[in-house]
Amino acid sequence: IGKVFAEKMLYEPFTEGSKNIAEIGVLAEVDSFQADPYLQGVCKMLCDLHLLYNIYNENANLSGVKLLILPKKFILTEKLRRLLSEYKNQGGKFLFFGDAINTGADFGVLDFIQIKGKDDSDNAYFTFGDSGMRWAMYYPALIIKNISGKEISRYVGKRFNMLFDGRQELFYRPQGEITEFSAAVLGENSGCVCFDVSKAYLDCFLPETRFLVKNLIDGLLPIKFVECKDL
Repeated sequence: IGKVFAEKMLYEPFTEGSKNIAEIGVLAEVDSFQADPYLQGVCKMLCDLHLLYNIYNENANLSGVKLLILPKKFILTEKLRRLLSEYKNQGGKFLFFGDAINTGADFGVLDFIQIKGKDDSDNAYFTFGDSGMRWAMYYPALIIKNISGKEISRYVGKRFNMLFDGRQELFYRPQGEITEFSAAVLGENSGCVCFDVSKAYLDCFLPETRFLVKNLIDGLLPIKFVECKDL
């Protein structure tokens, strides 16, 4: 115990009287701080990206938050709609993952895309950057079409779902063709990823998933409090 607290004492001059500063907010349900895998996934991703964030619910004060991430679908209660409206009016920006796109569309901040339905596949793919590789989503997605935003990633289909042919399980699902639909789109004040990117990152830890989200965050938040390029 003495050794642990001796090390802690070294940091006290830097932390005593300090104030927590966060420029990114993650929206959570009131009682979901410990058990929500969507929340755990996005927090892990933001930690790995070395970004300053806090977790907020519908009772929060979002003043000072520059970007608000919704990692899953939320019911727009009167209280939540009022919170998001006040945040939007003060210049706040939004990022939506997976089914949260429906929340963003209901709230009216994703008019640069069209929702074409729910993907019936269990693991589609997405493009990233100039690489010829296609990266697995690992989870079902929404089908979205870019109308007037900036496409960050394209949706790539696959050949078939996981199945059992009576003799063996066909687990590997090879990629199909690049489609006309988007996997990630960036607007002026909001962006979206068509699949449950936070849960996929928590369960499968694919670095390209993190890089995809980083591109969206960089587009919405080009200047940050802290830049740690080689940390």
